[in-house]
Amino acid sequence: MKATGMIRRMDELGRVVIPKEIRRTMHLKEGEELEIYAQEEGLFLKKYSAVGNLEDSAEGYVRVVERLVGNVVFVADTERLLVGVGKGAQNEQGDLLSAAVASCMQKRKSAVLNHVAMSKGGAERAYLMVSPLVVRGDLFGAILLASDRPVGNREQGVVETACCLFAQEIGE
Repeated sequence: MKATGMIRRMDELGRVVIPKEIRRTMHLKEGEELEIYAQEEGLFLKKYSAVGNLEDSAEGYVRVVERLVGNVVFVADTERLLVGVGKGAQNEQGDLLSAAVASCMQKRKSAVLNHVAMSKGGAERAYLMVSPLVVRGDLFGAILLASDRPVGNREQGVVETACCLFAQEIGE
């Protein structure tokens, strides 16, 4: 844990202001949900991720998709690649999403991108399918399929079906 040297006072309602520098560094936006953990050493704040909290389920979905289509498959929340399977997936797990993927997800429609990286600083992929996880209009993340060859209708159908099932699980 990194010490910041910043001290903040708690008000009568128990509120503490997170310094702007920390909010900027951690990419925290107004209205964003945080998880609070109390441990002996102190209190810890973590960005809440509905997808991240279902990591075991996410791993199950990417494994099934990978078995059916044989490519690198990831589940991402709105900022990071969370769980991945396939050749080289471990190298990018936990990395921040590339701007191209984040932008595509915001459109809330499945798309196939050409010659883009999944993560910031990651390897460029010839073809990358992005299928957003949308629950009641809210974006929670995406299932990503990377391929060296064009993504066909069968692959798109498998990814979109997995995405719908996972989105349904998130919404429950």
